Amino acid sequence: MRLSGKLTLTLVTLSVATAAVSGAIIYDRARLVLERAALEKMQAIRHARSEFVVTYFDFLRSHSRNFAKNLMVLDATTAFVEGFDELREKKLSPEEDAKLKQLYETQFLPFADRFSDSPTPMELVYPTSDAARFLHVRYIAENPHPLNSKHNLHQVEDGSKYARAHTKFQALFDDFRQELGYIDLLLVDPRSEEIVYTVRKGMDLGANLAEGPAADSKLAVAVRKIRDKREPGAVEFVDFERYVASWWRPSMFVVTGVFRDQELAGILILQISDEVLSQIVGGSQEREDSELGQTGEVYLIGTDGRMRSESRLFRKDRATFLERLEISGDDAPMQKRIERAGTTILAERRLPENFGNVFATSSATTRVKGRSGNDILTSFERLDLGGLPWGIVAQMDLDEATAWSSEFRSIANSSLLLSCLLASVVACFAARALTRPLQQVNLAARAFANGFYSVRVPVRTEDEIGDLATTFNEMAAEIESKTTRLKSVIEESDRLLEHMMPPLVLARFHRREVAGDATPFGSDITLAFVEIMELDRLFDFFETRIAFDRFDEINASFDEVATRSGMEKLGHVGTGHMFACGLSMTRFDHTTRVLNFAQELQWIVDSFNAEHNTSVFLNIGVHRGPISTGRLGRMHFVNELWKRTIELAKEIDQSVRKSSVRVSNEAFQRVDNNGEFAFAENEIGSTRQAWTLLRFSGKRLADA
Repeated sequence: MRLSGKLTLTLVTLSVATAAVSGAIIYDRARLVLERAALEKMQAIRHARSEFVVTYFDFLRSHSRNFAKNLMVLDATTAFVEGFDELREKKLSPEEDAKLKQLYETQFLPFADRFSDSPTPMELVYPTSDAARFLHVRYIAENPHPLNSKHNLHQVEDGSKYARAHTKFQALFDDFRQELGYIDLLLVDPRSEEIVYTVRKGMDLGANLAEGPAADSKLAVAVRKIRDKREPGAVEFVDFERYVASWWRPSMFVVTGVFRDQELAGILILQISDEVLSQIVGGSQEREDSELGQTGEVYLIGTDGRMRSESRLFRKDRATFLERLEISGDDAPMQKRIERAGTTILAERRLPENFGNVFATSSATTRVKGRSGNDILTSFERLDLGGLPWGIVAQMDLDEATAWSSEFRSIANSSLLLSCLLASVVACFAARALTRPLQQVNLAARAFANGFYSVRVPVRTEDEIGDLATTFNEMAAEIESKTTRLKSVIEESDRLLEHMMPPLVLARFHRREVAGDATPFGSDITLAFVEIMELDRLFDFFETRIAFDRFDEINASFDEVATRSGMEKLGHVGTGHMFACGLSMTRFDHTTRVLNFAQELQWIVDSFNAEHNTSVFLNIGVHRGPISTGRLGRMHFVNELWKRTIELAKEIDQSVRKSSVRVSNEAFQRVDNNGEFAFAENEIGSTRQAWTLLRFSGKRLADA
């Protein structure tokens, strides 16, 4: 056989064998890497959410303690306890008693039965004391507001001490409750364990926690613990239980004492919102979708295996969730309970072989079996939440977590076939011993890699080798040209950064000089440096003209949003753009505008990627600070504001390949109390404190 034939056969055989073996190894490794990455992702999500939950419970403990020490709360507790005592001898007329029973029979009990497994007996919830029945008539039965809105009644004119206390404190407590997201606020007489006041005016108003069905409830036990301890600052968390005043919906409470001169004057109860807790555990809908996909979720669980937070899959699509439960063969009573109660808290029970491990070890990340026999990647951790035996679980179906491995297998098979064809073609050309031109190209490439950008390969043939040489020359020329231009731009930017103020700042100086005002001035502004990453990849996917059109499209969109949001473009270097707010025109909300602007740019880039199938992302740095006249003011603007803003964008980890907004501590302090934004503290890559913008709950500029 001729040498060319031997070389062709050898190269084809080696190429096919190498591609097949490499593909098999890579596929197996990729599958393992994907599973490991998914497990690490679940662990990271679980750890982050557990930190949120622990922080929230620390807040509840601290806030309830401090609120109970408030003089207003102490005065209100004393007034309501004394007012309740004054009403103990109040008797209802037959008409009032009939009106109260009609309220229970026509409104309370029918509404409660909608969420209960069995009808609620009248004697279980009907008030037993004269004072409780009197309050039910005055503040519930005769309350003109609809059911679940009785708290809007702030004033009752009956001349009693209780009515005066209610007029004074109801609106304050109601505003406090709604502002902090509590469901209800209750006050208890520690002597009789009677609930003397509630904000929402439910069936629990006047209820006695020392006797009757409520005596064995978790809430009653916690109240007695606080009463017996008589220790200022003691706090008890009450685990979820079905609470009749909330129409049998699962409820949890925080209980603490109210003291006057070290004497227990009353007991404060805060009813916690399960929706707020579930949102803290699960995060925002957009974040859940991006992190957890279609099957992933994060939830709290008790030692009984029942949920302590809402299932994300149930919140997202109730019908599909219940349908999956039915298909998996779970017991029908549980399905009906979830559907009736409208929640999975205390209603859904996870498999014992899965949740049992949560409390057997402090934390772990592993693979378990789901209800349908499917593999689930699970990361769990036991939590310390002030005596509540809870754990947190993050999980996702293995099939979804490693879905890319199946796609990779198809790609690998296609690549193997393509490799065989290409290997045959390449082997045929290689057999012609055209090694000299290839060696020239190889030497030129090495020289080019070592920094000799002016190197070129002489083109002596018009075949594929010649095309390769021509392509190399064109590439080298283009890279050399771009490198030269880039160096020029960088040098020019450095000169501007060191010696010049932005034109908009100079314009402000000039206007003051024309007006004859020589006094120095100071002003606070916010800067944003927006660096468009992966923009050069457009030239890999599009023709040069189209790529420049796409580039202009992004810039035009940015300029349009900047104009709408009151931003001022100071200039740009390469793919980086510097914007300012509050520079030429003083704006009080300049930091908020810049964060809104940054969020809008991310939406624009996301839409651009979705439309053109690209992977462009933004690194945005946001910094706030003062500017002033004089040389010192100019140097501060250049060396601190301008430079620090660029540094923030450069500190962002580009390996994530996702748009990110990094905010300086100065800018963060400006919007710290703004409920529209949430941040995560992150000092990686810098010795100065900085924050990452996590979410944005306001409207888009395009929708505003």
